[in-house]
Amino acid sequence: MAVIGNFLMYFVMMAVQGTAMAAFANPESRRPHFKLRYAAELLAFAAFSFAVRREWGGPHQTWLSTGMFLLTIVSYLFCCKDRPLRAVYNIFSGILLRLAASSFVNFPLLLIPDWDMGYGANWIIMPLAHLLGGVLLLLLLERTMIRDVRRNKEFAPSPTQMIVMLLLVTSVLAYLGATQNSIPLPLFYGVRGGFCLLMLMLFYLAWRQARTLAQNALEKRMDEEKLQHYADLGDVIQTMNIKAHDLRHQIRALQTGSVVTEQVISELTGAVTNYEHYIHTGNDTVDVLLTDAALRCERAGIDADFHADGSCLGFISTADLNALFGNAIDNAIRYLLTLPVPDRLFWISCSQSEGFIRLRFENRLLTKVIMSESGTPVTTNADSFSHGFGTQSIRAIAEKYGGSAVFAAEDEVFTVCVVLPAAVS
Repeated sequence: MAVIGNFLMYFVMMAVQGTAMAAFANPESRRPHFKLRYAAELLAFAAFSFAVRREWGGPHQTWLSTGMFLLTIVSYLFCCKDRPLRAVYNIFSGILLRLAASSFVNFPLLLIPDWDMGYGANWIIMPLAHLLGGVLLLLLLERTMIRDVRRNKEFAPSPTQMIVMLLLVTSVLAYLGATQNSIPLPLFYGVRGGFCLLMLMLFYLAWRQARTLAQNALEKRMDEEKLQHYADLGDVIQTMNIKAHDLRHQIRALQTGSVVTEQVISELTGAVTNYEHYIHTGNDTVDVLLTDAALRCERAGIDADFHADGSCLGFISTADLNALFGNAIDNAIRYLLTLPVPDRLFWISCSQSEGFIRLRFENRLLTKVIMSESGTPVTTNADSFSHGFGTQSIRAIAEKYGGSAVFAAEDEVFTVCVVLPAAVS
């Protein structure tokens, strides 16, 4: 029975470790026929466990542990294809999770008087307990970190961070292994389990830092592109103003009875058509933003209605105005393009009353919107990395100026409402 227990223990540990590694991997990183590959991985684990079933706790234990470690790495690469840093992150996260689970299972069992750790009399209890412990820890961490990591395959800690963390993991685990026989076993497993769980958290924090840095860099690049676009549009509007000035002279010429040629009529028509989209709000930046939005809406067949008093927004920096309006407008137009033309409705309003500035962006809504726990809509774009920042940016800018941003989906209308204290100005 002891030999069967050893076989089951090896298999359970490798299965938990391999499953944890795969759990951290993004679905897009999984190789074709992933389920078949995963089944083959479990068969390889079973074969290895059966081959070394008599060596548990023997003089070759270190070499067997190394072989188990290498086999799980090969099995991960067989099932998943990741960038090197992300692969290392997923592999060591799986190893730490398995070690933490087994430690937290062994710790309370060793407190039971006369408990047999040789897995002889407890040949079935020990593997089942370790399997249950691994599953429970996987489920717990699935909600706190694994799901977050799995959804975003683009990020991984920097090479320096990974090297430092791996050196810390290997050195501490090696030290604990060397002192295992000189300290009480409950203390050994308690310390090892706590350390592995702590390192899992440290790995996750390093991953989140990498994601934040990448998002900030992308947002900065997007903002710079928008600023350049609006600067170019400002030049266009300036040209339109010059055309309007010329238009007055042409009208005077007509009043004197001058001959009207087809070229003159064409120029007048073009000038009027362009100038009718120019929106005056009392704020040059808002003028450019709304004029650009009006032109985009006309090209996209969107029925837009903009009424804004931009003079009350003078205390907001140009960069923040670009980000605030730009993100709200981009999100609305992107969604409206998915609707039939008759349903493409878009409204923007900005007014000041009772000491507050109220800025509203509203668009027709014909689909269900999923709201996150923080009250922002969950992005439906497949590229969740480069999209979904809009609502976060809007809220951050509102809070920067002492206000708030609320997102609502009611009565077939999606609304972004930004309220700012006018006293800030």
